This record gives sequence, structure tokens and C-alpha cells, in this order.
Amino acid sequence: QRHGQPAMSARRADEAATATQPGPALRSTATNTSAKVLPLPTDEDWWQRLPDLLQAQVAVALESRARREARYQSRAPPEELLWVSTPFIRTSTLIQYFLVWTLLLLLPVPFLVELFHHGGYLALVWSLASVFLFVPRITRSSREAFVLTSCRAFVSIRTMYCSITTEQLDYSEVTAAKVGINKDRTGTIELRSNLPARGADPRAPFTYERVIRFDHLRDLKDACRVLNQKLPAEVVASAGLSG
Repeated sequence: QRHGQPAMSARRADEAATATQPGPALRSTATNTSAKVLPLPTDEDWWQRLPDLLQAQVAVALESRARREARYQSRAPPEELLWVSTPFIRTSTLIQYFLVWTLLLLLPVPFLVELFHHGGYLALVWSLASVFLFVPRITRSSREAFVLTSCRAFVSIRTMYCSITTEQLDYSEVTAAKVGINKDRTGTIELRSNLPARGADPRAPFTYERVIRFDHLRDLKDACRVLNQKLPAEVVASAGLSG
């Protein structure tokens, strides 16, 4: 019996661990709860075209706002995702970036090696610095997301250091909007606000202009359709979105 006691204890420990694990019903309840708190339009084409990392960025931004609203017990309706896009960089533009990058890497090397005693090290430092000059421009479509929800417009950016920044404007705060067409036949939308940010110190003597910029949009029409419904009427009329 003494030799059987450890086996019995191990079996009881396994049974206790199994009993504490969530069953299928509990996991399904948790999934339904998260879906109610953070509804995502997974069937939409514009969402499916978004890379997985950008989907995670957008989901985190939506969840952060939902948690903040819940903490302050806000009675506002849940935020709904209406449109998402990324900067569209044409192949010709990428080729131009790579050509300029190659020239800036190759041309300074002979001069650095000939004019300086440690010119080889300087050329290596310049090559590393050029990575942070050109790679952010080339990889924008995989790091930046332009988002329109039922209550705000925001840009989610993942930097080269893997940190995420979010710039946002509530539709009620927008005082001016501008829509333009670029040379590469993509569109640009600028939303501006001269009003103090929500939660800002009212005693602050100055307020700075906040700008949200969606540039190089391929599906400009869908973005304008959402903004036409959500922005104040006077802003829509002045920006020409209603047409």
C-alpha cells in the first residue's frame, strides 16, 4: 500500500487538473463573449486583404477603446469597424526606390575609401543607416493601416522597432477635410481638427492642430462613402465628399 500511494496521488492530481480545465462549453462561451465585445467583419473583402499583423493591430486598437469605454461606463453604442485599407505603393515606385537606394549605396563607397583612413567602416555605417531611410518607405503597406469606424478615423503604424502608434480623430472633432488625387492615380484624405483632444487639460492655453492623413489609397471611393455618412454636414459640404 505504501508503494501504491504515490500512484494514487499522481492520478488524483491529474483528475484535479482535468477538472479545472475549461470544457468546450466554457471555451465557446468565452469566444462568444469576445465576439460581442470586439465584432470584426471577417467576411468583408477589405478585411481579408489585410495582412495578419495589421489585423492584429486594428483589433488591439478597437479593444483598447472598448475597454476604456467600459471602464468609464460609457453608454455609447459599441464601436463598429466600417473600412480598412493600407497605403498602395505601385511597382514603378518601388523600382524607383530601389534604384535610388542602390545608387546611394554604391556611389559614396569609392570616395569614402579613398579620402578617409577608415573609409570602409564609414561605408558600412552608411549602408546600415540607409536601411532606416528606405525600408520604412518600401514596407509601408505591411506596417500601416488606415481605419474608419462608426465613431472615429485612425491610423495604426508599426514602426521599425516593432512599437505601435495610433493617431486618431473622432468624427465629431473634425473641423476640415480634404480629398485629392495623386500622380499615381491613388487618393489622399486629410482630416483636421482645431478642437482640443478628448481628455485634454482644459486649462492648457494652446491647442495644436491635429491631422489624420490617409495617403496613397486605392479604394478612395469606399472611404469617401463612409466619411460622407459620418462627418459633420458642413465638413462634408466644404470637402466635396457629398458629390
